[in-house]
Amino acid sequence: MALEYMRENLDGLPDPVKSEYTERDGKFFLSVNGLGADFAPKSEIAKANKQAADLRGAMQPWKDIGKTPEEIKEALEQLAAGSSGKTKAEFEAMLTQHKATWAAKESDLTKQLETANSRAKNAYIDSAVSSALAKAKATPEGISLLPRILKDRVDFSFDEQGKPLHRILMADGNPMIGSGPGGAATYDDFMADVKKLYPSLFEGSGSGSGSPPRGPGNGGGSGEKAVTRAEFDKLNPLQQALKMKEGFKVIDN
Repeated sequence: MALEYMRENLDGLPDPVKSEYTERDGKFFLSVNGLGADFAPKSEIAKANKQAADLRGAMQPWKDIGKTPEEIKEALEQLAAGSSGKTKAEFEAMLTQHKATWAAKESDLTKQLETANSRAKNAYIDSAVSSALAKAKATPEGISLLPRILKDRVDFSFDEQGKPLHRILMADGNPMIGSGPGGAATYDDFMADVKKLYPSLFEGSGSGSGSPPRGPGNGGGSGEKAVTRAEFDKLNPLQQALKMKEGFKVIDN
């Protein structure tokens, strides 16, 4: 019978025939006079030829370029530096300049955003405090004067979704305790405290909501303290607050 040159195993062969095979790399090869140890069957030769052909095909495009590896590396570095032919140093200097320009634009946009947020914060506080004053029956003078005096007692911000968050503070900057969730102060608690500080700027204080009669010395004719709006506007917020606390009325003259 014809014997196979290479077998996966020797199962089924007579013992004398098995002795003619030599194991190599997990397979069994027939011992044949005249063939060296490096002889390979046609299947293995074909496999090796295909691998060599694939390798030659992969290398051919690089050969077609007609450049050495060193020349190709240099060309890639020049490409990275820019198609304008600039050197690497020139390209890095240009990039640094652009980065400085971008940083300046980012800083300007950040300042614009901070300004917009500050304006939005002030507008919200003015609106919220004015609404609370109106609900608490503040006089027209109180609604006009108190928001700018009280705005520092509202800690205001926006959350990540743009929802307004605010917290009522005491005059010393510490959180005010009140009847809200978690013991936080509400605007009603805030106004109750403000009424104690500026009773003359709320209805029912006994001083009325209109301008007091004018008289010599203080602008009023019934012993009430008064200050003209022009004089009042020259005062800083702390001085204005003290005037209000002392019971002064602002008159439009």
